[in-house]
Amino acid sequence: MSGIGIEIIKGFIFFCIGFALGYIARGIKDHSNSSIDNEKVIALLIAVTYVVSVLAGVFVSGYQTPLGLHGIMGGIIGFYFKKKGEKNAK
Repeated sequence: MSGIGIEIIKGFIFFCIGFALGYIARGIKDHSNSSIDNEKVIALLIAVTYVVSVLAGVFVSGYQTPLGLHGIMGGIIGFYFKKKGEKNAK
């Protein structure tokens, strides 16, 4: 099997693991009495994933976080962490 095929299989396996963890986490959230906002959970997961990616870039010599990802993550995290009703200062 070629290197590309193995990378696709590895990506699919990790996607399935992530899907299973998300499915389990959603089941736990739905059965708990706390009122966690879905947007906050998504923002927290995105932030944690980004931090792990940056740390991997620091500690793994062959990996570098793409520059475009920094901008995209900043936009997404900024969007989700802005408080509702918060207005820009003028």
